[in-house]
Amino acid sequence: MIPAQGQYDVPFNKIESSLQAWATEALDLVHGAAGDPEGKMTLSEVDWSDPRSIQAMLIRARTRSDRVAELLAKATQARHRARRAQSSAQFAAEIAFDEATNKNATSTKRLEFATREERNAAANIESLEQKRIAHFSERTTDIAVEVHEVITQTHWHLEGIRKDLRAALHELQFESSLER
Repeated sequence: MIPAQGQYDVPFNKIESSLQAWATEALDLVHGAAGDPEGKMTLSEVDWSDPRSIQAMLIRARTRSDRVAELLAKATQARHRARRAQSSAQFAAEIAFDEATNKNATSTKRLEFATREERNAAANIESLEQKRIAHFSERTTDIAVEVHEVITQTHWHLEGIRKDLRAALHELQFESSLER
């Protein structure tokens, strides 16, 4: 009844590793060098009295922010896909269990003397593969939600940096207009 695991776009373990890679990249974009030849981006290296220094850092922050926004879009899409896959897998597991329970109840075996727990155990064994897939899809969903939260936090962190840099530029611009 349940489609094979191969029906999904990518096997669960590959999805999980892709999601983890996105989270790692997002954290590196905020807290690491992220392939930037100028290295790690820290506000302590900004000369707050020099508009060019602020602008250079703002450009670096914008570049990183754009990549985090792309990762956030991918993580959002992956989270929703994972939830849909989990829902489908859970539904298929429930159907497989119900079908196994029904089959056992109508089979030629003599189940009058079997307890309810024994009948449920037999149905659980017959629907084990579907439950395994449902378990892995739930795990993938949990990871997708976690990664989405991490990337969302990095997105807002970079947006805060950009906001601070823009405010500093506007302040310098305002101060220079007063001197005229």
